[in-house]
Amino acid sequence: MRTVKQLFIILITILVSHMGWSNDIQPVNQLATHLTLSVLDKASEPRLWNGNILFTQKPTGNTRMVGIAFENENYKKIHLFKRNEKGVFFYLYPLSSDENDLQYRIIENGLWKPDPTNPNTETDSWGTEISRISLTDKKYNYLQSPQIIEPNVVQFSFRAEPGQTVYLCGDFNNYDPFFTPMIEKEQGVYSVSLKLLAGKHHYYYIYKGQKLTDPLNHLQEISTKGQTLSVVIIE
Repeated sequence: MRTVKQLFIILITILVSHMGWSNDIQPVNQLATHLTLSVLDKASEPRLWNGNILFTQKPTGNTRMVGIAFENENYKKIHLFKRNEKGVFFYLYPLSSDENDLQYRIIENGLWKPDPTNPNTETDSWGTEISRISLTDKKYNYLQSPQIIEPNVVQFSFRAEPGQTVYLCGDFNNYDPFFTPMIEKEQGVYSVSLKLLAGKHHYYYIYKGQKLTDPLNHLQEISTKGQTLSVVIIE
């Protein structure tokens, strides 16, 4: 009599032989990507990260496999999530400029289901419940921060109310609260580009008198003074 574990392995083997599987990740900055994903400790709604959509899952119980399949591939290819040391499964979907909507389903231990972290679900023409992301939603646009736009030149961007004053503070300007003002290059989007030395740099923004980490950058560290700082790594 085969055990449940043996049957599960057989099932996965059959799926692998009949479907396209992929665990591809296409990071912009491999070291920064590794550090960011390694510290994830909870699942959250899909979000933009470095030109990718970051999907996360943290199932309860004995979950061995998490995957994702997309409607634009006719659900014929399952992309495998990776798992970090904190038990969070994650997958990076590279965005393309010609996509407006993304429909998909999550596969957990062979069971297909909508994404429990995404409140946007709908029923397709076959009566199947699927998850949907509208890439025209403002939070999925192509604003990235920080972004290495040329060797050792980093562009920092921050979205806020129009007509405000925003400053960039970091180890590269001795955390001076007035030395590096950001320019509102388009309505509600503030940016500044700096040439920095290779290595790790810490920074934050000052907005309405408050110190804020970069909401577009999930790579953070705690300083010796207990302050949470955003991190950019230049290789």
